[in-house]
Amino acid sequence: MREVDVVVKLASPAGGVKPRFTPYHVFMALRIIAEKGPIGRPSLMKDIGLGEASTKTLLRRMRSAGLIGIDSVAGAYITDSGLKLLKALSSVIKIAGEVSVEDVCRDCNGFGVVLRGGAKAIESFGGAIRARDEVVRQGGIGALILYVLSEGRFAMPTPTGLEEASSLSAVRDLRSIKDLREGDAAVIALCYKSDRECACYAVNSALMIMRN
Repeated sequence: MREVDVVVKLASPAGGVKPRFTPYHVFMALRIIAEKGPIGRPSLMKDIGLGEASTKTLLRRMRSAGLIGIDSVAGAYITDSGLKLLKALSSVIKIAGEVSVEDVCRDCNGFGVVLRGGAKAIESFGGAIRARDEVVRQGGIGALILYVLSEGRFAMPTPTGLEEASSLSAVRDLRSIKDLREGDAAVIALCYKSDRECACYAVNSALMIMRN
């Protein structure tokens, strides 16, 4: 997906220096600036959880890419190009937020992302096991991958097929997402850390899956 490539490139190393922000921070900055902009740097720093230097670098890169503008008084605002990119990403990546995973990992936090057409995307990525491995690579301790079936049912992909999963506590939270469709998928990052860090793992993994 070309739009994902744009986000990933903005968070890539430049001049041999790896930034402290990730594609997650680029995506969330776009969402926040679109919703609250114009927004000053101190407020954006707080909302996305980055330090001042990293936020300045992120904003500079986003501005150079034509995704935002900077008003010297009011702060950052989204451009038409930035809004177009955000709409494209948001049409396939929907933030579910904090998800209950107590029946899978008692002491874990869970953060979910729903991918439009995600079941096919995950299979193209290498399957559910590779998707779980991606969440671990991003920093999570594991992941719960669920496919949306017909009539609002959910299933967990396993090496031998699909296992009914509609009774999981996570499914109750996922059903709050509007317009779930057969063929969608949920990527739920499991972690012991804060919700923000868990969100970072889930969104970064989702972006890598949809980039494939």
